[in-house]
Amino acid sequence: MILDKRTEFADGVSVSGAAGTRNVGDVIDLSTARDIGSGQPVYLYILIDTAPTGADTVEFRLVSDATATPATDGSATVHYSTGAKAIANLPAGTRFMVALPLEDPAYERYLGLQCVNVGASNLASLVVTAGLTLDPRKLESYPDGVN
Repeated sequence: MILDKRTEFADGVSVSGAAGTRNVGDVIDLSTARDIGSGQPVYLYILIDTAPTGADTVEFRLVSDATATPATDGSATVHYSTGAKAIANLPAGTRFMVALPLEDPAYERYLGLQCVNVGASNLASLVVTAGLTLDPRKLESYPDGVN
C-alpha cells in the first residue's frame, strides 16, 4: 500500500495528556464539502505505534469542521468513532481500518482526527500514525529509506 503525505493526519504523533478531547496531527483540506473518493471507497487507518498508559479508556474520532482547527467541544461533525477502548486492549501494533461513511452527515471543509481521553487520569505514551488510503489490504510501516 502506498501512502500519501497529503492524506496523512499523523505520523508517529504523541497524543498524551490530560482528560478531554484533543486534535491529532494535521487536517486535510477538502476545499469544499463533497463525496470523498468520487465513488471509490476511501479508508481511514489508525495505527497504535506505542501502547498508552494511564487513562482508563481512549476513543478516536474522524471529524470535520468549517475551521482548520476542528472544535474539541463536541460541535465538530463526527463521521466515525472507534468507541471507548480500554487501554489494556491497545498494545503497540493495534490497527483500526474502516471505510469512510458517505455524505450523511455531510463533510465540512476540514477533515481531522481527534483522540478523547475518557478516563480521569492522564494519558501517557500513546503515539499514533493515521491517515486515509484507497487500498486497505495491508498496512505495514517501514523506516525511511536511506540512499
